Order: sequence, then structure tokens, then C-alpha cells
Amino acid sequence: MRPSRHATLIVVLCATAVLAAPAIVSAAFWIVLDRTSGPSGAVVHGQTLGSGSVTVAPSRSLPMFLVKQDLAPQIDDPTDERLVLLGELVVDANGDGTTTFTIPDVVPGRYGVLVHCEPCAPSSAGASMLYGADLEVSVTPPATDTDPPARYEVWPPTLFLVTVATLILFLRGHRTRLTRA
Repeated sequence: MRPSRHATLIVVLCATAVLAAPAIVSAAFWIVLDRTSGPSGAVVHGQTLGSGSVTVAPSRSLPMFLVKQDLAPQIDDPTDERLVLLGELVVDANGDGTTTFTIPDVVPGRYGVLVHCEPCAPSSAGASMLYGADLEVSVTPPATDTDPPARYEVWPPTLFLVTVATLILFLRGHRTRLTRA
């Protein structure tokens, strides 16, 4: 079955419109953090997701802020007093960003990491405060932290006893084999 003239015309017009429309470069990006939760004082490392995700702002340092997650959509000014400065997102010549920051002393809860990027505004519907990551500030370190070494003080004497018992059994078995031979 062959498409009608009208269907062909519509497809050609749509394709022409798509090709003729200016390309929209999105400055939206996501920062992948090596930890998404932790207590105040914990060090967090991060990098932008994908290659060249901040090409509209190469070779720059962009200020990063922490804000309560429910307030993040309301923030459009880097001088808003509800923002807590985290550090900087350092963008290299390829448009890839990296960061390291310490979780500040804030009330535990869910937060958003915002990045201020003026050059990103034209390709982000005019927004210069961009949401980059989620971060949960906890009261205590996560359960995956290791126990203090004092808990294992019982191991050396136990290990010594197991080693001596194994050695005695080995020598007894070796002596038995020698007498049979």
C-alpha cells in the first residue's frame, strides 16, 4: 500500500521543520557523587555524567550550592540566603566537570546540589541555577562504615591457639607416617 499524497506531504513538511529548526543545546547535566549520603564533615567527590556535558562553560569554575530539596525549584539567584556554598564544579576544556566538597554542618535531611552557570542560561530556558545532584545529610555515618579495631582484639590470641593446634596435629600425623614407613 502506497501512502497518499497528503501523508507524504505532511511527512516531508515535518522533516523539513525538524531540520530547519535551530539546534537546542541542553546545558542540563547531572553530577554523579561517590556518596549520596553522609554526615556533616564527610568528603564527597563527583563528576558530571557523560562526556562534554557542560560544553557551554568550558574551562571554568562554577559555584555549587546546597539547598533543602523542597526549596530547590524556587531558587533562581546565587545570592539567595537559603543557599549554602559547597565549593566549585571545575569544568575542563572538554566540558567535563569534577568536584570535591565537604558536607557542611546543616540540619540532617534531603538536599539538592545546585550549580550556578550563567553561560548555561540561554540553553536552559533562561535558568542559570541548575540542579545537579541529590544529597542526603545524615546524623551519623552510614552503616557500611567499618568497626573500630578494638572490637577485633580477641583475634590474635585465638589465631595463635588455632595455629598451635594445627601445628600439633600436623606433627602428630607426620610422626605417625614416619613410624609406619
